[in-house]
Amino acid sequence: MRSSDFQGPPCDCLECQAAGVTDKPIRRDPHSGAWLHGWPLARWWIARDKFVDAVKGIAKGRTGGGFEPLVSREPGEDDEPIVAQDTLKDEEDDRI
Repeated sequence: MRSSDFQGPPCDCLECQAAGVTDKPIRRDPHSGAWLHGWPLARWWIARDKFVDAVKGIAKGRTGGGFEPLVSREPGEDDEPIVAQDTLKDEEDDRI
């Protein structure tokens, strides 16, 4: 997928001017595929900036270069649901 598939040049429409995002590239809505303009675009960029800041904060607090995995489980370990032992006992009692 190319970046042009989900990001376009900045827009100077009235909605984008009112939201103060005429300097930001427009983005596609991940659900509808429509281009975001105005306040929805501003919310997208705010959320993205918060996410990037959070990831940088996590990486700074870790040892190493900050690029090691943030998840310590092996692939497939989350496939089976965790069930408390007393829950299993209750299910057995219901069958009797």
